[in-house]
Amino acid sequence: MKDIRQAENWGKYLETLGWKYYKVESVLVFVRSLGFASVIKIQRPEGLLRGARNDENYVIKKIDELAFANKALFVKCEVTNSEDEKVLIENGFKRNLFPLVNPSTVILNLKLSESELWGNLKKDAKQSIKKSEVEIKFYKNADVEIRKVFWELLNKCGKEKGFYVQPYSDLNSKIEIFKEESVISLAYFKGVAVAGALILNFDGNSFYTHAGANKIG
Repeated sequence: MKDIRQAENWGKYLETLGWKYYKVESVLVFVRSLGFASVIKIQRPEGLLRGARNDENYVIKKIDELAFANKALFVKCEVTNSEDEKVLIENGFKRNLFPLVNPSTVILNLKLSESELWGNLKKDAKQSIKKSEVEIKFYKNADVEIRKVFWELLNKCGKEKGFYVQPYSDLNSKIEIFKEESVISLAYFKGVAVAGALILNFDGNSFYTHAGANKIG
């Protein structure tokens, strides 16, 4: 499964934050200039570090060239499997225990039937759903009004629970870039939005990105 951080739309989003992205075969490489030098990150490439153009290290060689050209202080690559990790170590990379992305991923198969999905839920999740009195609505490429309703929920939730929330402009950039591949879901209780989530779609998969709720939600 290809990760959202290997989507060109993700590269376009990072450009709004000052990054540049390059495509080496099918691998997206992100470069951030520091003026006199740069840093490089490659996040969740999916089995793409071997075999390109009949040269098992072709991609890594091209990444090296980018690193030298941009005077990179370091190249941080977060892979998805032990095979790619082995290739990196063989080429001089060292393990690092400070991830930039979540080190674990939960994957749900939404192609299952509704009864199968329900059966896979834990008991407390089923009870919460049964007792809830909410209506869920989904907004593809949401308009400004819906974006602001969701961001206000997210921002307030962050303040109450003590986690950092990126500014509204960041949420707006993601939706403007992903367009029809972005979805905001809102849960309404008695006609008032009480919880919501932003989901970005890429390569046939949906990626949970942000979520927030007030105390009622």
